[in-house]
Amino acid sequence: MRILLLAPQPFFEIRGTPLAIRNMIKVLCGRGYRVDLVTYPIGCDIEMENLRIIRIPRIIPVKEVGIGLSVRKIIFDLCLSYVASRQALHEDYDCIHGVEEAAFIAVVLGVLLKKPVVYDMDSLLSEQISATRGYAFVAPLARSIERWAVRKSTLILTIGRRLADEAEKMCRTAKVAIVEDIPLDEADKESPVHIYPAEVFEDARIITYAGSLEHYQGVDLLIKAMPAVLAAVPEARCIIIGGRKEQVRSMKALSDALGLGDSVMLLGIRDPRELKAYLAVSEVLVSPRRIGDNIPYKIYTYMSSGKPIVATDIGAHTAVLDEKSAFICAIDAASLAEGLAKALTDNAGAERRAARAESLVREKYTSQGFERKLLEAYSALRPSVLRNER
Repeated sequence: MRILLLAPQPFFEIRGTPLAIRNMIKVLCGRGYRVDLVTYPIGCDIEMENLRIIRIPRIIPVKEVGIGLSVRKIIFDLCLSYVASRQALHEDYDCIHGVEEAAFIAVVLGVLLKKPVVYDMDSLLSEQISATRGYAFVAPLARSIERWAVRKSTLILTIGRRLADEAEKMCRTAKVAIVEDIPLDEADKESPVHIYPAEVFEDARIITYAGSLEHYQGVDLLIKAMPAVLAAVPEARCIIIGGRKEQVRSMKALSDALGLGDSVMLLGIRDPRELKAYLAVSEVLVSPRRIGDNIPYKIYTYMSSGKPIVATDIGAHTAVLDEKSAFICAIDAASLAEGLAKALTDNAGAERRAARAESLVREKYTSQGFERKLLEAYSALRPSVLRNER
């Protein structure tokens, strides 16, 4: 089977969606499927048998594209639409697979060329847009396009039950499959010798957040929680990994305004291979996200770390975590502070939850399970492919 895969992200980078795409490509190419990946001009090339990476032109001189809707993302997506159309018209593919908003491009091409379409739904784009400042007015249109794309797709892939339910609401006859993400491979977590200066960690009790600094991630709530955490556990320190330079400056200004000094360390974007080292020195891992039901990729890596997790009470977290496997708290700074202090002081409860989360990963979110679910989902395309061949 030849697959045209459209990925509107930097590829390859060690962050959520590119990791999920890499995992999917690894399975499909390993089974002999030939994959042509059309993606952004940003990211590292990877070599894999049966994979060809086709990058769109770098029509604007940028080195990064942030998460969420933006002018530069719209420009790149328009260019991706052109390159994808050119590929689909000039080469013979058995199906077209679109990730996130690229599913809309895939559906148009699938309808025109009468090809099976896979809609890779990692999130509800209409919800993301409604939460993006300055773009909320576009959300109703995005919702309508989502419904149309679901109805026209041959297969919908989702990362959790809630997204699957939403897809089925949009179209009761839709073929929907749940293929959950998995933790980082050990190779991706391999640590260089040096991370942050060792003296920072002496006698400190480290709370770590890893991810973007977009508003919906709630990192400002984490920083606002730290004065209360320090009152309860004076040796606590918070490491925040990720974020663009301007976002790091904004969060640093908030930390300074609260007088937190070295108690909060904003490291910005780091070599992703350092993650294992940061997890190793951490006592608690935190995800203070405000909104969302799409499960963050980092949650699976958090769960596999053997460290207790503090997470807000939203669908993105409670889809895989509960009070037995994490400290779940309300979405405000005071509740977050209470959860973090408890995770640092309730040793028995922290160990019990960490062990339960690690056990869940081993039972439910393995590379073998990911491969089985993905291939079972793709097997649903066979009748459509055979009809096209006739």
